[in-house]
Amino acid sequence: MKKSVWIILFTSVILLCGCSEKSENSGCIDSVSSEYFSDSVDDLISNPNNQVGNGYVIIHDEASFPAWVSEFRYGDGGNVIDFWGREVFSVTEKDLLFSCGISAHRFENGLYGYLNLNGETVIEPKYSEARPFVNGTALVAENGKQKYIDMNGNQSADKTHEGYHGDMTKHDWYGPFTGQYLVYQDADRDNAKVYYGYSDASGNDTAMPDVSKAYSFSNGFALIERENGEFYFIDERLQRVTDFSDEIEDRISRKGIAYTLWEGDLMLGNEYVFDDGYFVLNIGSAREPRFELIKILPKLYQP
Repeated sequence: MKKSVWIILFTSVILLCGCSEKSENSGCIDSVSSEYFSDSVDDLISNPNNQVGNGYVIIHDEASFPAWVSEFRYGDGGNVIDFWGREVFSVTEKDLLFSCGISAHRFENGLYGYLNLNGETVIEPKYSEARPFVNGTALVAENGKQKYIDMNGNQSADKTHEGYHGDMTKHDWYGPFTGQYLVYQDADRDNAKVYYGYSDASGNDTAMPDVSKAYSFSNGFALIERENGEFYFIDERLQRVTDFSDEIEDRISRKGIAYTLWEGDLMLGNEYVFDDGYFVLNIGSAREPRFELIKILPKLYQP
C-alpha cells in the first residue's frame, strides 16, 4: 500500500491532543514495559465484541476499557472533548497542546500559563512564550529571558535528555530520552532525504533503514512509518510487533499523523502509547472525532 507522505524537517505539526494524567513523581517519563505484560489478556482476545488482529486487539467492549480512558482528552482547536465525544471545556485561543497532563494557553492578559485536563489554571499566566512539557520540564520566556520550569512553575533544569549518556553531537537532531531510547535524525539535504535511528542510554545507535518516520518511545513501544506508507510498532528490542490491516493503516494515513520532532513526549493518540500498550485512534474527523481503543499484543504477532 503506497501513500504520499510529506516529511517535515525540524518542525512540529500538531493535529491531535490526548493524554492521561501522570503521577507527580513520574516527571512524565515513560515506564519500561515488562516482557509483553504480566496481566492476563485472554479475556480481551476471547471477547466476541473485540476484534483480534496480528499483534493487536481493537477493544469495542467498554467493560474492558482501562481507567485512564475517562481522562483521555482530544483538542480540536479550543474545544476539548473526552473519549466519548463530550465537551470537557473550551477556550477562545486555539493553542491547546497537552503533554504531561497540562497545556500552555494564552490568557486574557496576553501572557501564557498552563491549564490542566479540566481547563483549570495550574500555572499562572506570566510568560511571553511557553512550550509544551517534555519529561516534566518546559521552556518558557519571562521578561525577555528563557528558562525551564517544572510542573509546579518553579525554575528547573532541562530534563529533555536526562538519563542519556551518549554523544549528542553525532546526529543532526535528537528526540527526548524517555527511559528506553531516544530517536535521532540525520538529513541528507542534497538528496532531500531523512534517516532515522534509535540510541540507547549509553549512546549505542541502531539505524532504521527503509523508514520515512520514526517516533519516540512511550511505555515500551514506538511507532514506525515505512517509506511505502506502512505503519507498525516496534518493541524495546527494536523488533516489529504489529501488522495492521489495510483498513487501520488507511485510517492512520487519512487522519494525518502528527509530526512531533521536537516534543516526542507529547501524548498524541496513535503516536503515544499509554500504559500496558494501549493507544487511541481517531476514526472520525477532526470536527467530528470518533475514537477506537487498540492494545498492542506482541504475543499475537506472526511475521
